[in-house]
Formats: sequence, C-alpha cells, structure tokens
Amino acid sequence: MIKYFSEKIYLTVIVIIVLTVAGIYSLKQLSVDLFPNLNYPLLNVITHYPGGSPKDIEILISRPIETQMSGLTNVRRISSTSREGLSQVTVEFNWGVNVSDARQMVAQALSVVSPNLPRGATPVIENIGSSLQEIMDFGVTTRTNRMDLGQLKYYIRTKI
Repeated sequence: MIKYFSEKIYLTVIVIIVLTVAGIYSLKQLSVDLFPNLNYPLLNVITHYPGGSPKDIEILISRPIETQMSGLTNVRRISSTSREGLSQVTVEFNWGVNVSDARQMVAQALSVVSPNLPRGATPVIENIGSSLQEIMDFGVTTRTNRMDLGQLKYYIRTKI
C-alpha cells in the first residue's frame, strides 16, 4: 500500500491536503471554555467535635457516618480521616451522577445519622469536586527565621 502511494504522488498530495483541511475545520469547531463544568461528584462531610480524641472521633462520628453513606446508590468509594476534634468523611460517587442529586442523598443520610452523633458535633457537606475549587495551592517560608508567623502573614497579604 505504501508503494502504491509513493508511485502516485498526486494521490498522496490530495490525501494530505484533504486531511489538513479536515483537521483545520475540526480545530475551528472545538469549543474552548475558560472554566469548563467539571463538577466531579465528590463530597466531604466535615464534622468538628472540639476536644475529641482521634479514637473518639472515629468511633462516635466517622464510623456512623461512613455506615450511613455506604447505603447510598452509585457510591464508588468512601473514606474517612479522624483527627483531634475533626472528622472528614469523603463520599465519591460514580462519574455522571449529578452533584446536586449526590448532595441531596448525602444530606438525607446525614439527617438520619445526626441525632446519634455526640452533642456539639454538627456535620457540614462540602463539595470539593466543583470547578470552583482552588486551582493552585502554595507554601511560603522565609530564608531566615527573623520573621514570625504574624509578620509573614502580613507580608503575604500586602505584598504578594
């Protein structure tokens, strides 16, 4: 086949021109969106419980919330992190699930489990898969330790 095209130079040139024109046409038809809608169905359930140890947070808050979330439909994965005074349960739904529908399902599941949580522990739903989330995160340090944390914060807010 390659030998055929090499012998028929006119046919090769025509094929290349047709492919180039088709590529340029296709490129012009592509839409470009500055902020595309990438609402990934990933929700965090954040619960603050001041003074709770990580073990208490896990037993009293994270596990009951995880158990309740495991009964939801189209859930891909559930994970949790329990720290001192904070529980974070991440519920990841299958791609294609509407974020508002996922949020409503999680809210309904939380309304069932919330009365069983310790007093003072109020779960909050946060959508971290949204296209409105941070694009970049960075850290700042000083070369010398002459600047305390307050001065560094002030410098970052006013100068950077």
